[in-house]
Amino acid sequence: MSSLPVLTSTATQETTAVVIYGLAEKAEATRRAYRADMSLFTDWCQLRHGIDGLGAAPDAVAAFLAGQALVGVAPSTLTRRVAAVAYAHELAGLPSPMKHGAVRAVMRGIRRIAGAAPAQKAPAITGRVEAMLQAIPADTLLDHGKDSCGILTHRGRAGLLA
Repeated sequence: MSSLPVLTSTATQETTAVVIYGLAEKAEATRRAYRADMSLFTDWCQLRHGIDGLGAAPDAVAAFLAGQALVGVAPSTLTRRVAAVAYAHELAGLPSPMKHGAVRAVMRGIRRIAGAAPAQKAPAITGRVEAMLQAIPADTLLDHGKDSCGILTHRGRAGLLA
């Protein structure tokens, strides 16, 4: 039996790898948008409240979001700004004010008033499931057993495994 080679790395290589892998977590466009969003939030906090954006209280965050909505910023943009501020807090090791109920309630209210609240989808009742399954080409189904998609097939009929 052959033994596996021992792989070694230097502390410098590991430190460099941490930076590379950490930066690879988000796409460059996402990092750029997050930087711009966090800069906007930090500037707003400084101008309105004389505080730093990192560690801002939930009521300040809620006021920022409400103010942005009042000037017509789209709910989708505000959702990204929420993500940017939450991410900055996470990286700084601080609790995210975005998880606070008041902040979440304000975002839900903004989405609802703007008509961007997530639409509740109708359940896939038996008739709909049957129609979906009928749409699957017969030659893609197995004759018996279960395929990798979780579709149980038997005698040309299919049923989803729950």
